[in-house]
Order: sequence, then structure tokens, then C-alpha cells
Amino acid sequence: MGCALALTEGFPFCASGVSLASAESAVRVSHYGVSTFPYGPSSGAADQAFRLAADLGDLYVVQLDNGVPWTEAAADTRFPELVERKWYDISAHAPPGRPLYLALEPLAEDRVSLAPSSEGSSSFGQSSSSFDNPSIVKAYIVYAQRAVRFFKPTYLNLGVESGELAYRHPSEWNAYVTLIRSVMTALRPEFPTLKIGISFGLQSLMDPATAKRAQQIIDLSDYVGLSFYPYMSPFQEKFGLPALPSPPNQWRVPLDWVRTFTSKPIAICETGYNTQGVNLPKWGIEMTGTEAAQKDYLLDLARYAQHDGYLFVIYYLSVDIGAILDTLPESQRAAANMWRHNGLLDGDLTPKPALDVWKSIVATRYEPAAASVSPQTVDGAPKAEARSDPEVFFGFERNQDLCQSPLPSQVDLVDIGSGKKALQWEFSAGTKAWSWCARPVPTSAFQSTTGTRFRIRSNVAGPVFLEMKGVHGEAYFSIMNVGPNWQDVVLNWSDFAAEPNNPGSGTLDPDKIISVVLADEGKEGTSPSQTRQIWVADWIVK
Repeated sequence: MGCALALTEGFPFCASGVSLASAESAVRVSHYGVSTFPYGPSSGAADQAFRLAADLGDLYVVQLDNGVPWTEAAADTRFPELVERKWYDISAHAPPGRPLYLALEPLAEDRVSLAPSSEGSSSFGQSSSSFDNPSIVKAYIVYAQRAVRFFKPTYLNLGVESGELAYRHPSEWNAYVTLIRSVMTALRPEFPTLKIGISFGLQSLMDPATAKRAQQIIDLSDYVGLSFYPYMSPFQEKFGLPALPSPPNQWRVPLDWVRTFTSKPIAICETGYNTQGVNLPKWGIEMTGTEAAQKDYLLDLARYAQHDGYLFVIYYLSVDIGAILDTLPESQRAAANMWRHNGLLDGDLTPKPALDVWKSIVATRYEPAAASVSPQTVDGAPKAEARSDPEVFFGFERNQDLCQSPLPSQVDLVDIGSGKKALQWEFSAGTKAWSWCARPVPTSAFQSTTGTRFRIRSNVAGPVFLEMKGVHGEAYFSIMNVGPNWQDVVLNWSDFAAEPNNPGSGTLDPDKIISVVLADEGKEGTSPSQTRQIWVADWIVK
């Protein structure tokens, strides 16, 4: 049976919803998963949630956000039986050979106060303790170490939706940074390949002051985790955040913003979209939701994940959770209703239109972006290939190769003659503030290379900074004087100097590079209305 194709950044779909993912050209660079959150109170609902998690993804999701055994962890004694039993049950359902995402949570459900003690654990009055209290720090380190040793995750989230604390209680943020930094420092020597980060509510992270605070932990992290429920904008507005626009810009604007905000790898740690409207009279909030919007959101999210190389995407609720919400006291149910109709299936396990979209995405072949610096295009789908040539083409042939720059700067792919293309970066030359554009690099993509070469020119003569950022926040730079004529630049990694006050030292290690940045510090005496254009072509890593 034939059908019309709608190419979605490498994901082919039939209008009928039938997947064409078996086509060998279709690949994805991100892992996909759904949580094992039970949609009903019965053991059958819990078992079905585990089966759906196995069927609907290639990433096993473990989120432990119902307390911490503070007393036992601080004393480094055995955890309560209820905690151990839960860990063993979750682990027993893990599909073999599948990467695992583990989320731990030192915050309570309000995301601003310290988490309560785990069920079965005794309390030592931790609710009034500061995040950087030595007992709290020691307990969370021990808890995280044991959890990682037990579950053996590929990805670790040390704080779910931590940005709510940064936004709502900024005075406590520095203490929280101390806690997370201490745990990261304790984990890295034992687990050097573990990707560690925390997650932020995307709408809160877009607040400028919150974004600045968040950078303290992001600089230490291997990825930027995001929790994003676009339809919940009215709830966030109650805390003073600007409203998101109507769909589809409701999700496109934030997802565009986050790539300009960071060059770190991005991970969607949880997301969802309601298929019915929600009325919360207690707070005077109304949220809209439709099946069409849910489907459109997932289609767009797949595009962004592919284009920006997200590590993974987790759709949190596989099934509508009305059956379990109706068992809660009315006071708890009032807030939880915000997630009631998030499922890809309704409460009767009837699929919604978005389920076919999700299945088609998951059915495509997974090839991580780390396998190649510059993906090759086959039938419109990026295909990663192992590097056998000592030289790697870095850019620029496709829009996906371009660096990203915050507005009002602009980055475009332009023709420069003879069938060649170049990156064109345009920004105000009259400001004394830094301008930059950046492109993330898959971890270890530059392994065993010795340097880089490219051609560059600018309509305004002056210096251009080239910076290489490392996985642990280290940064190294080189300065080029660029004029209106094309010039060849050849740099060895040893030509890059360490930035002052950065955690790196010695010579740049190409295996640790995760971001390439072009920067301009502003030119004094230039008219504020003048723009600077910089063109870069034939960029090779050698």
C-alpha cells in the first residue's frame, strides 16, 4: 500500500500513521524512553506500565524521587528494606542490554525544599537543614554512590527540576550548588564514563537571572537536562514567568532558545502534552490540550532532537493516569490533574494519534552522533559513520552543520561560488559586549586528531577568538586577525592557550572537546549601527 511521505529530519512517516522506519536510511541520534510510572492502583496496571516501557523505547527510565534515606546514608549503614526492595523490583524489569537513565532527587515535590526521608527510614530533622549541611552532603553522596553502583546507569540526573529552586528561592541556590558539586566530585573518579547532570524546567530556565544561576551547575555537567510540559505555561505564569505563545510556537520558541543558551548536549528528562483541557479553580488556571497538539508536539520534538543531537528524550506517562489519581485525596488530586491526560494511550489503553508517531520514531535505527563529527545525508536522513580518514570535514554543507548564536545575531548557510558553501555569522560590530556562535561536538569525536584548519574572512578587520570547550568546563582559545580577504588558518591543538581561571591546565586534550565557539569581544569606536559579518568555509579537523 502506497502513502505520501512527510520527511521529519530523517524520520519518515506515512500520513496513515504507518511507520516506514524499516528503510535503512532512517536513523536517529537520540535515545527514546517512557517511564514505568503506574497508571492505575492495581498490580496489573504496574506490570503493564513496565511492558509499555520496554516496548516504547530503547532507554530504561528509573526515577527515584520519593525521598532519600537520609539517616542511614549519613551513617553509611544499610538502607531500609522498603528502599532495597523497590530497587530490586525496578532493576528486575530492566530489559537486558539497554542503556539506563537514573534520576535521583534531593528536593521534595515542591522542588524548593529538602526531600523527606524515604519510606521506612528514620528522620533526623533534615527538613530544616541547609542543602550544604555536612550531614546532608555526606548522605547524598553515599546515596548517589550506592544507586549508581546498583543500577549502573549510562546517564545520571542528580536533581530533578532543580531550576525551580534557582528561580523561586535564589538565596538557597549557592548551598544547593555546593551539594551537587560535592556529589559530582565524589562520583567522577569511580565512574569516569558516566554522564552526569541535573534537570531544569525549561520555562523557568528561560528567566535570565535563573539561567545565570543555573550556569554554575551546567558548567560542571555533561549535559543540560530539561523538564518540559509546554501546555503548563499558565501554571508557571502564577510564579511570575512570561507566558509562552500559542502552539506550535509554545514549544518551538523554548526549544530554539535552549540551543542558543548552551553548547552542552541537551537531554529531555521528562516531557508530555495533555490531550484534554484542564481547569484548576483552586488556582484560577485553565490549560488547553488536544490530541492534535500532542501529536504535533512530538513531531516537532523529534525534529529538534535530531537537529540538535539530543542525548535522549523521555516521554513520561505512557497511559492516562486518571485511575490512580482518583484514589488520591482531593487536595492532592487537584494539582496532579495537570498530568491526567498526558498519556500516549487513554485510560482504557486505546491508542491516541501521537502513539503512532512515537512508535515510528523509536523504530528507526539508533546511531549516536558521537560516531561522527559531520553526519552524511542519505535520503534526507543524517547517517553517522565511523571515522577511518585522519581528516574529518567539520563544515559547512548543511544547516545542521551551522553554529548557533543568540538573537539578534544571525547564522546562515551561504553559497560562496564553485559549488561551495560557508557559514555566515552576522552581528552588531558596535557593541563592546561579547558576541558568539557555538556548535556542540559529540564526546570523543576529535579523538586522536592533532589540530584544525579552515578558511575565514570578515567585512570588518579585527580579531576573532576560536575557543574549544571541554567536558568538565575547561576552555582553551586562539586569536586570529581576520580581514576582508579569504585566509587559510592552520592550528595545532598545542596552539590553544588555557583561559584564565578555567579548570583545565597544560595542553588541550582533543578527546575532551564538546563545543567549538567563535567569539568577538566588540570593537570600540565602531558605529553602533555597523554589523560585522564573518564567513568560515572548508573547516577540517585533522
